[in-house]
Amino acid sequence: MSEPALIQPPEFQIMEAQQKVLSLPYGINMNARGGRGSMKSSTMILRMAQRTRDFPFADHVVIRMQHDHLTSLWRETLRFFKILFGPERVQSSSRPPYYVRVITGDMAATIDFRIYTGPEDEENLRGATWSGALIDEVALYPDGSVLADIGPSLRQAGIPSEIMLTQNPYGAAWLDSLNDHPDFEPFIDEFGEPWVTWCWDFRDNGFIDQQKMFNTLKRKMQENPYMGKSWFTGESENSGLDFFFEVCFEPRRSRIPQWEHVPSYGWTRPQLAIDPGGTAPSVAYLFTQSERTCVGGDGTIYPAGSYVLLDETDTALPDNLRFTSVQTIPEFCNLFVIPMCDQWGITRPRGVVDDAAFNRTGHDRSHADLFVDEGVAVRPARKGRREHGLARMRSLLAQANVPNAREEAGLYYCPRCTNFEKTLPKLRTHPRNSEDHETDKVDDHWADAARYALTRRNSKTTLTTMRL
Repeated sequence: MSEPALIQPPEFQIMEAQQKVLSLPYGINMNARGGRGSMKSSTMILRMAQRTRDFPFADHVVIRMQHDHLTSLWRETLRFFKILFGPERVQSSSRPPYYVRVITGDMAATIDFRIYTGPEDEENLRGATWSGALIDEVALYPDGSVLADIGPSLRQAGIPSEIMLTQNPYGAAWLDSLNDHPDFEPFIDEFGEPWVTWCWDFRDNGFIDQQKMFNTLKRKMQENPYMGKSWFTGESENSGLDFFFEVCFEPRRSRIPQWEHVPSYGWTRPQLAIDPGGTAPSVAYLFTQSERTCVGGDGTIYPAGSYVLLDETDTALPDNLRFTSVQTIPEFCNLFVIPMCDQWGITRPRGVVDDAAFNRTGHDRSHADLFVDEGVAVRPARKGRREHGLARMRSLLAQANVPNAREEAGLYYCPRCTNFEKTLPKLRTHPRNSEDHETDKVDDHWADAARYALTRRNSKTTLTTMRL
């Protein structure tokens, strides 16, 4: 790993904390955690600029889950690079696919900007070779597939490769092995890769009005202790809770007016999320997701990537949610699921179901086959580990309708989802695993079905790279 020189143009101020990052040797991966206003993204942009200066042909890629936030990163990168290298040397696209290019003599270094929502977008990370990757807000991903998919493309000859992560403190369990290390003490991960991690908060950022930020975050802690404290300190607050969703789920923020239709612009067609219960209650939601920041069915603007549970049906007995009124899938479909879809004008119901429904377990036909027989097309929910899905669910609930923070996607539900609101607050944290809730003799079928809805990915968004 080679030692870089610091980057410090006269007209560009860099914080002391940022200089510590820019002093790291090339070839070490970086994991930046922090609360609001902690300079995570800007520091990583400076690192890419430093690498571009010392390796004039080095290409990088910036990866984000949501298009709106990727556009903001492109603008910020373009602004920084024009200051650092001069506007005459910097080229850029004016529309997607975005890139920023720095010309040095007869050499060019390109920063590509790519959307990656999940493994189905693997092609967005293929067809090019880069020396480094910035994965912004990596904790929004439910698992480490983004690292696995970008790894083979980081092989530009003659340049030490680096992965740069930034994350808000959402508590994604799959990142624990990278997070649980002292600040700026190098370590080797399970794959033999060198890493360094650190955690900052707004007090490390001399560019902002720290008193104003302190007052803002203090209000956040009063409104939402889970997100407020995390934004303040930069550390996740997941443990020590009696009830699993107690500090991230508040009906006054997540419950929205009942939608009677789904707008045609910006929203996916309503789909089903199903947890078939068998001898326990079966649950189905009708849900939609915003593909961009747009107006919802209640006239409110929702950030890109937000989920809305539109309607709910289940087979539970009204006076005891642990017992079911019907046990067969044909009855569940014809008495509950299809009538709910009919009310929304859906003639061809389709959606996601617990992937266990596709197991045949010695029978000729699976439960998924039985759904198809009744006219309900289903595909397996890409659940991954329970802890990953639950971490994402808690994050989206915590971000729902947070005052002055509507740029983050959230999980919302309409008033017809009565048992969703009734059961979520009662789920207790597992006594031996703070990243999960208890599952024995509890009413968790509504939480499970909602978690399956969150496995839906927008596979329509693809970006390709324009190269000279």
